[in-house]
Amino acid sequence: MGKLMGLGSAALILVGLLVGGASAVTPKLTSIRVAAVAGSVDSLPTVIGAAHGLFRADGLSITWVSAASDDAAVSLVTQGKADVALATGTQVLRLAASKGLPIRIVAGNSNYTKGLQSVLVSSASGINGPVDLAGKTLAIPSLGGFDEITAVGWLADNSVDPSTVRIVVLPYAAMAPALFAGLIDAGVTESPFTAYRGLKSIGTPASDLGASPTKSVYFSSTSYTKSHKATLQKFILGLKASFDYASSHSASVRAAARLNAGRTGSTASLVLPSFDTRVGMSSLSDQADLVAALGFTDQSADVEGLVWSDAPKAKP
Repeated sequence: MGKLMGLGSAALILVGLLVGGASAVTPKLTSIRVAAVAGSVDSLPTVIGAAHGLFRADGLSITWVSAASDDAAVSLVTQGKADVALATGTQVLRLAASKGLPIRIVAGNSNYTKGLQSVLVSSASGINGPVDLAGKTLAIPSLGGFDEITAVGWLADNSVDPSTVRIVVLPYAAMAPALFAGLIDAGVTESPFTAYRGLKSIGTPASDLGASPTKSVYFSSTSYTKSHKATLQKFILGLKASFDYASSHSASVRAAARLNAGRTGSTASLVLPSFDTRVGMSSLSDQADLVAALGFTDQSADVEGLVWSDAPKAKP
């Protein structure tokens, strides 16, 4: 576990520059353990905000718990090894509906933005759209997550039977090398892993979910929401301050994202999600229905029941 979980050495330097004159440690801080996938762009504003002292200003001390995957993040919360965790909304919906886990969404985090997600193929592959993927191999970063759910829906919407497409799991950073080596035919990836010479985009599956669908959320165990209401409210205040900071320092956050991903070059075209503490109830309801319609769960998750009563919510 580390205070600046998941940032590469170059990004650590940048965060150090951003922190600059952070204020002295506030006494009597309340500790909260936050789990997230190491290196996730979705967690970057929170990581920078914590480094900048924005949670300490609200009386919190964050201890980062590294999760190998969204599924692992959920397990860390349900096993009591983390107080709060970050995962894609679709993953939380899927696990809540299929396993009836005692978890509650406590805050929004990232929302999809235009250009964030892309299905990449080799420019010389002859693959020009979803209809060309039947019988091909498609890589996704995790099973049951945002990218798989949206990709399967995108295939179905374009009259492609998803069962005819072989799904494999690869991290974003490994997709371009796999495409160049001919190990996969396509990959569902996200910025900053979307622009390479010799590769092209054939679609953005998340666009089917509307203009700005919910991508990731923070969640906790039901028992923690009942026993630590004040701590969670402080956490949400720290998130809001962190997102505001990221918005006003977007160039620096993009640079940190690129460095964290091990990529070089201009950051001007790098696309990041938008960040908002408010839970997108309508978006999550649509995603819950999609998850069920595609057969990932037997029934739609009860979004109203899944979201903590004190969570900030976006207006319909």
